[in-house]
Amino acid sequence: MKGLIYRHAVLLITGLILLLCRWHIMGSSTPVFQVVDNPASFEKSFIMRVINYNYLYAVNAWLLIVPQWLCFDWSMGCVPLIKSFTDPRLLCIAALWAVLLLLILHCLFGKDLYYKRILIMGVALLVVPFLPASNLFFTVGFVVAERVLYLSSLGSCLIVVLGFVVLSRKGPTGQKLTGGLMWFLIVVYAARTIQRSSDWIDEDSLFTSGLSVCPLNAKVHYNVGKVRTEKRELQMGEKFYREAIRLNPTYDQALNNLGNLIKDDGRYEEAEVLLERAVKIRNNFAAGWMNLGTIKAALHKEGEAEMCYRKAILYRPIYPDAYFNLGNLYIDQQKTSEAVAAFKTAIILKHDHVGAWMNQALLLDKSGNREAAISVIKEAKKHIPKEPLVYFNLANMLGRKDEFLEAEENFLKALELKPNSAEFYGNLGVLYHRWGKYDKAGIHYKRALMLEPRNENVLQNVQKLKRAMQKLSNGGSKKKIRK
Repeated sequence: MKGLIYRHAVLLITGLILLLCRWHIMGSSTPVFQVVDNPASFEKSFIMRVINYNYLYAVNAWLLIVPQWLCFDWSMGCVPLIKSFTDPRLLCIAALWAVLLLLILHCLFGKDLYYKRILIMGVALLVVPFLPASNLFFTVGFVVAERVLYLSSLGSCLIVVLGFVVLSRKGPTGQKLTGGLMWFLIVVYAARTIQRSSDWIDEDSLFTSGLSVCPLNAKVHYNVGKVRTEKRELQMGEKFYREAIRLNPTYDQALNNLGNLIKDDGRYEEAEVLLERAVKIRNNFAAGWMNLGTIKAALHKEGEAEMCYRKAILYRPIYPDAYFNLGNLYIDQQKTSEAVAAFKTAIILKHDHVGAWMNQALLLDKSGNREAAISVIKEAKKHIPKEPLVYFNLANMLGRKDEFLEAEENFLKALELKPNSAEFYGNLGVLYHRWGKYDKAGIHYKRALMLEPRNENVLQNVQKLKRAMQKLSNGGSKKKIRK
């Protein structure tokens, strides 16, 4: 008995040390949770809070015995709170404590010391590892988390095996019953394992499996909607996002995603309302502010759009996409210097931001500062050497300066990185056309038309090439075309 006490003391001390280490890592402060993370902890009535905690213990115990309800997330109303003393789920709490008290009585007053020691170890492994998740010492940020049952499952397995051993010693009938029950459990648990493993094949299967377990969980519907949207099943994505919002009207992330989905469908006014709700619910929602800014810009509300982008940057200073969108807004307002400054900031924050590099260079080129634009693109090559647009835009600028050889090299590099671009072939054809290499121009125009047979620019340039070749054959002078 002394050895048993010693071992448990070592376990207790080790557990306390680990908890203290965890406390230190967390900065000696508890994290802040929302109501949706653990609704029972926000229950005002102490008695009801204790009752709901105990019901969650019963749910965890049931999952150990019958792993029927398994879900990747149990928050946001997945387990409705017990609000009344007439709730039939109180019977689950009574059953849990009846079984635990029975096990404890066997631990205290059992006659067989060998079985007694095994049972004590099983109960200890069942209960002690679960204590940090019990809300007794501190509030946790989840309702049910299957991961916290891994160690507790060792205790439950030990108790079940001990029960089989005791049953098998009840004579031939007990042995037959034990054998039958063991085979039954093996088959049932193996089948459940195979079924659950199939749920983890991909995100869609995993999230969809949660619908049957937690149909009231807004996060389950949100995740299904997100996956369906990524798979371009836009109507289904919108349906699940709306259900998530119906279940939790303050779900800012769902409002944001639904707003973006509707925006892409051209329903700007409706998207504007949704995103305004999202940032009202969470004022420091940087992504929400930025997305609202893009909608305001699309609705030609430039002043409000700029305010939204500034809000996004305020709440997330390192936000290159917000600076990029702000730069695009300044382009629309013909504020060239402000746009260039915004693009530069985006690049400083994210050196491989393709859009910021390209828009800055194209804006400088359009404003007549071609040398600065070329300098910017050559600098971009150092940071995004695998981006075909870098070489394509540089080739276009060099071509306009009649630096044909270097322009050709960059066009060919762009095509090496993106060989199926009709635009790249078409513009290389223009380069050869202006360079006077009509045969090569014709070849690349044909390649462009093979990829895009109805490309009007290429078709027009083909006609110009034919006229130029006709003049050449007639002894006329070659005439350069404009891109």
